[in-house]
Amino acid sequence: MSGPVYLAVSILLGAFGQILFKKGVDQVSGEGFAFYLALAQNIWVILGAAAYGVSFILWMQVLRFYDISFARPITAAGYILTYILAILVLGEGFTWQRLLGTALITAGVILMR
Repeated sequence: MSGPVYLAVSILLGAFGQILFKKGVDQVSGEGFAFYLALAQNIWVILGAAAYGVSFILWMQVLRFYDISFARPITAAGYILTYILAILVLGEGFTWQRLLGTALITAGVILMR
């Protein structure tokens, strides 16, 4: 694979991981240790952790291709992707305010590179 593919898939898996974590945590109740034990046994949390793990492995490849000062700001695309996935997969509500806020954060991070 090439650098852009590693980067795109790493970002995509990171966003999907967040969605899976949210699905899992919404199914778990309890307090303290019981809560964390239930999380550790939840399939959505497990899949989210797997997505994050693969994203991490791909990120190590990304760092072989790009300077961190270039690659890290690009991951801000994950904010927008996570927002879109939250609407499509989790049924979260769309608001122009959230979209604008997400876009501004992403633009600010990109400008920092």
